[in-house]
Amino acid sequence: MSQFNTSGSKQTLKILAALRTALVNQFGEPAEDSDYSLVWVAFCRLVIETSSAAFNHVSMSFNDQVTHFEIEYVEQLFLSILGFILKTAEIKIPGDARVMKMDARNISGLEDIKVNKVITSPPYPNRISYIRELRPYMYWTKFLNEAKEAGELDWLAIGGTWGIATSRLLSWRIQEENLPEEVFSTVERIEISNGKNAQLLSIYVLKYFHDMHLHLSSMRSVLQDKAELHYIVGNSTFFGNMVDTASLLSTSMRLLGYSDIQSEIIRKRNCNKALYEYCISANWSAT
Repeated sequence: MSQFNTSGSKQTLKILAALRTALVNQFGEPAEDSDYSLVWVAFCRLVIETSSAAFNHVSMSFNDQVTHFEIEYVEQLFLSILGFILKTAEIKIPGDARVMKMDARNISGLEDIKVNKVITSPPYPNRISYIRELRPYMYWTKFLNEAKEAGELDWLAIGGTWGIATSRLLSWRIQEENLPEEVFSTVERIEISNGKNAQLLSIYVLKYFHDMHLHLSSMRSVLQDKAELHYIVGNSTFFGNMVDTASLLSTSMRLLGYSDIQSEIIRKRNCNKALYEYCISANWSAT
């Protein structure tokens, strides 16, 4: 059962906090490579289901009304979510996987690994911050403890623009100047526009394509001969200036020696009539 109120749901918050304490006592704090990771995945899902967050937009916002849940409902919901996750985890997925923490702009230490296919969807140059959207779960699982940590983490991410990551843009200096000329012309159009914070956002766009160029350059060190690359990206607009992400990244690939570069629209995005998602495909020859 639930009832609606315009104030914050302290009742639901207390229930979640109590459940979290019980889970810690039973399974320990969330940690990487934990045998009980699925329990914490279920808890994060519970946080989503009992929150007042609205997920009808690419950036998380909050509903005007807050739902207050009773403890019995929260308990049953958690058990239902956990049961579903455990059931789906019974089927073993073929193959093996390794997760490695690394700066995508400087891929190193992988001398024993060569890949023949890259399939990824990097951030788009649209100022959407992944860490901003993930903060509630990162705090609940204590992978973040202070607000400044979110900004520090976002500064390390390509396209990161949350908190301190934004203020640092003004002091950022370019490292790689061998970028597509079209990147600089796009950045200039944004900079001279009449938009609010146009200079700051022009630097943001420059840094995004600068970092993606570094990534594509570094990626070559781990590619097998005839390796395939498939990147899902989206375009964006700043003050009426189109940022043609697919074209600019394709040009970066061409400058770096990739071949058979193609781009195709895969879907229309619902946030703007001029925005699309593209799949950029390319091949790499080691000879």
